[in-house]
Order: sequence, then C-alpha cells, then structure tokens
Amino acid sequence: MNETGSFDAGLAERRVELLERRVQMLPADARAEADALLAEMRAVLAGLRRMAGGPHALLEEQAARRHAEAARQREAFLAEAGEILAGSLDYETTLASVARLTVPRVADSCIVYLVGDEGGVQRLAAAHADPEKEELLRAVLASRPFDPDAVSAPVARALRTGDPELLPEIADADAGEEREVAPRSLLVVPLRIRERILGALSLGWDEAGKYTPDALWLARKLADRAALAVENARLHREVQRASEVKSEFLAAMSHEFRTPLTAILAYAELLVSGIPQPVPDVPRGHAERILAASEHLTHLVEQVLTLSRIEAERDEVRAEPTDLAALARETAALIEPLARQKGLGFAVVVPEAGATVTTDANKLRQVLFNLLGNSVKFTTRGAVRLTLHVADGSATFEVRDTGRGMTAQELERIWEPFWQADRPGMKRTPGTGLGLGISRRLVSILGGEIRARSEPGRGSVFEVELKTERGAP
Repeated sequence: MNETGSFDAGLAERRVELLERRVQMLPADARAEADALLAEMRAVLAGLRRMAGGPHALLEEQAARRHAEAARQREAFLAEAGEILAGSLDYETTLASVARLTVPRVADSCIVYLVGDEGGVQRLAAAHADPEKEELLRAVLASRPFDPDAVSAPVARALRTGDPELLPEIADADAGEEREVAPRSLLVVPLRIRERILGALSLGWDEAGKYTPDALWLARKLADRAALAVENARLHREVQRASEVKSEFLAAMSHEFRTPLTAILAYAELLVSGIPQPVPDVPRGHAERILAASEHLTHLVEQVLTLSRIEAERDEVRAEPTDLAALARETAALIEPLARQKGLGFAVVVPEAGATVTTDANKLRQVLFNLLGNSVKFTTRGAVRLTLHVADGSATFEVRDTGRGMTAQELERIWEPFWQADRPGMKRTPGTGLGLGISRRLVSILGGEIRARSEPGRGSVFEVELKTERGAP
C-alpha cells in the first residue's frame, strides 16, 4: 500500500524482484524454502493486481478464458472432422459423415452437393438437428427429383463463382412450399481445390441471424477439409479404375500368349523326344533350348495371370485337408534338379508324423515353389534347405539359403511386384520380380503370414506360418 492506502502494483513488484535477487545469493541448500515463499508472494501479488483492476479486469479475464475455451473446442471439432474424413476413401460415405458432423455443432441443417465427373450436380446427403425435421427434409428432397438446372440460386452462384454465399435472413415468401424445413438463414460454402469446384455445403439455421462468426469460420475450415477428402477419394477411384484396366489387359494378353505357347511346347517336346524320328544332336540341343525358354515363359504367364486374378479379387480359395509334409516333399522335388545343376546342396527336413491343415494346396504349393525357386536363383554356392516346423496350432515352412543376401532397404521392397535389387557391380538376375509379391498375397488369402530376414553375404530366410489342425498325415 502507498501513503494514500491504495495498492501500488509497481512498488510491490519491485520489492519482490529485490527479494528474488537476494535469494539468489543464498546457498543452494537454503534456497528451497525461500523460493517457495517467493512463489506464494507472486500468487498474492497477482490476486491483489486483479482486485485493484476492479470489475473491468475481471471481465477481461473471463473473456480471455471464454476465448481460449472456444479455440480449444474449435480445434477439437476440426481434429474430429479430420479423423472422420480420413476414415474412408468413398466420398459418398465421407460426405454423409460431414453432413452429420456439422449438425448441430455448426448449423441446424446441412445439405451436401457434389459436382459429378460430367459436370452435373448431385445431392448426396442431408441432416437436421431435429430428428423429425430431418425425416421431413429427407422426404421433401426424395419427393423432388434432383434437377441440376433448378438448383437454388445461392448454391448455383457458389458453384459457379467458388465464393461463399451468405443469406442472413430468408423470408417466408422465399422459403417456398417447404416452410417447415426451409432455413431462415443460409450459408453455402463451396468445396474447392485450387481452381476446381468439387461441390458445396448448404448450411441452414432455423432462426434468422442465429449463425455466429465462429460457425462461419468453422464452416469454411470444414469445407476445406471435405474438399481435400473428396479429391483424395476421386484419385483413389481413378487409381482403382486404372488398376482394373491393367489387370484386364494382362489377363487378356496372358490368355492370348498361352495358345501359341502350348503349340511351341508340344512341338519342342516332340523334337526332343525324337518323334516322329530322331534328330541330330545339334538340332536336338536347339529344341531343348526352345523347350526350356517356352517353359520359362509359360511360368511367367502363369504368374501374371495369378497377379491379375488376385488384384481383381477373383482368386477363390479351394480349401481341403492337406498333408503339409507331403506337399513340401512334392514341391521340393520340382526344384531340386535346378539346384543340382548349379552344384548347390539341397535338403528337405519335415516331421515324419506330418501335419494336416485345411487349406488350398495349389496356392500353398505355388508359394513354396516361388520361394524355393527364388532361393536357388539367387544362390551361387552353398545350399538351399526347406524345413517344416509343427507346433501346437501352427505350422511354419522355412526356406533358408546361402545366397548373396539383402540389405535392410531391399527387404522393405522385396514384396513389391516387378521389383528386383539392383546394386552396383551386381549382375541382374532374369525374371519379372513377381514371385515374392504373389507369394505374400497368396499367403494372406490363405490366412497365414510370411516373413523374411537377411543380411548381405549371409543368405536369406523366408518363413510361411499357417494355422493348423493336428491330424493324420
């Protein structure tokens, strides 16, 4: 207090600062209690300052708190909106969620318009804060076939100009026959990505002037996020369409390749077998090369067909009881001659009792064939081994090789279709790079899991784990 008995905030502040400087001179072990007393003095000083400010200071403090709370709620709302919009790549589902999200947080009602690929306008979703009015609003919209040329003037202007349209008050005469659900204030916010107009949000309030600056700000921010979600959904749909066209093309071309390939294989086999008459050694060697190349090309065509079926989700699972040990031996027998030709060791280790699992034997055989063939292809010396481990509830195939191995970066990409490692000084191995990608998708279809680990110069290990039912081999 000063001489007049009033509170002097500046004087009190200077004295507290003087005490703080003196406390800093105290030994560290004696400073804790003094720091606590200074904190209490600071709190008392803040309270006295508020009291000295009177009602005006209190009102300012309350206003600041309300402003901070409003900002927090806005951020929470936009964060929730972001999660909802990111939750689906179907824009119709997304925009229906937007309509529901805006009511009643932003407005009393919401209608979502979307500009189609051909330029027409669609009405995709509608919501109202009052359930009875929402039902009536939907009934009114359903009974009135959508006519793009008859879109209400504010919506049409917003779609044409890309600028928001605000009608602070709509008279009963302008509401038309649907007075019970027609808004008394209207805001139309375009869904805009750069210069493109994707659609609009039509937000209505049941009372004239009921909207607030906060609601208008939120509406614009929400429209920005909705526009981005719609654009992402459209891009995703275009990618899907392109993928479908690609799969259809690959399937068609692969089927066309099979017809001449079948003839080439048949005639090459006849020549190699000496039918109708033996051929000299040199032409026979040429026929053997034709046969080997044709078999390789046939395998590639089958891989492409498998990939196209998987991507088109037309690959069915034909499950039947399968003896995993017998399947492992049969598949290994197909690859072993290739390993012997390269001078590699080749071993198959399976339990005598075996394990029976209900699965698609053909798909599992293709997975093991791809993994074993891949290991033989990328191993120049050493050995390849196939092992079957059976435990309670699961069976794991392990394909281990002593090949060149892979880096951590390569391990992240080996499952991508058409990808092969390409290191400086490393000879590129022939192939399409489809085997591992197809194997991973087939294992996923079978409900299993495939894993890989490797280090450069130390070979690679691939594991395929399946759920099992123990049974007779």
